[in-house]
Amino acid sequence: MNKQCVSILLVLAIVIIFLAGCESVPAGMDSANWFGLLPEDASYYLVIDNNSSRDLVKDLLKKSPYYSGDTEAIVNSTGRIYISVSARENKKTELSFVFIGSYPKMFIESALKGNKEWETITGNHTYWKHKVHGIELAIPSGYCIVLSQGTVAPMLSAWDAKRTGNISAAVAGEIELSDLVVFFPVGIDEATASDLKLNIKRTLIEEIWITGKKNGENVNLTSVIQVSGDINPEAFKRLFQFMVLAILRREKVEGAVERMKNVNFYVEDRRIKMSQFYLTREELITIVAPLLAEKEEQ
Repeated sequence: MNKQCVSILLVLAIVIIFLAGCESVPAGMDSANWFGLLPEDASYYLVIDNNSSRDLVKDLLKKSPYYSGDTEAIVNSTGRIYISVSARENKKTELSFVFIGSYPKMFIESALKGNKEWETITGNHTYWKHKVHGIELAIPSGYCIVLSQGTVAPMLSAWDAKRTGNISAAVAGEIELSDLVVFFPVGIDEATASDLKLNIKRTLIEEIWITGKKNGENVNLTSVIQVSGDINPEAFKRLFQFMVLAILRREKVEGAVERMKNVNFYVEDRRIKMSQFYLTREELITIVAPLLAEKEEQ
């Protein structure tokens, strides 16, 4: 057998092994399953459709402490990313990630075992801890990878228990249709309000979600805020308009006042909705990247 035939057979064998190591997501599993793996007490959650926003994800990744050749390779095989951000007053912010895609589990595990930057930890599930950044990573299946700034042990326990997250049908529907979703399940907590420099009490808001859809180099954003029963929605709508403008000015968004003239704010029951608003790709990265940054204990 000549060398060319040997090379072709070797490549074919690698492809077959690669495909055999990739699993498809079982029918019936949806966003509730993936939210169930993330911490239940997170301040807020982000969901990114990586199929349509891979360039945006990579730019955000490069501005975070999680960037490496290993994580970029994972992103390249990922369809959707679920992120939880747990902001604690006077404590280090903790982020956790669930990557859903199609992964050659055997090859990734072999690469991690041979990489001196990662420590292998064995137990009911084998997982890995980065020796410099301290992040932990596990691959419970060929269609799911979990990563945490804290520990992945609770995420793996949730996997074994098949725990599902408590998200509304409205939010689940937005996740299926949007390129980006930011979800605050119980309003804005004190630590997050401080991070965003917002003077707002948690009791004013019951739930918030913001959705984004790419439109060329811009991202069209809509938002829904459900206020508490004792809050006047019309009055809060005016407060919300000032809040959005204040954030845009603080972030030095070009033409903020002119851009706000085209934004539509309206009220439906106890929900204040905002539409016809956009940020450029670079503006969105500038605003979102600090929310994913590593914050040290104070």
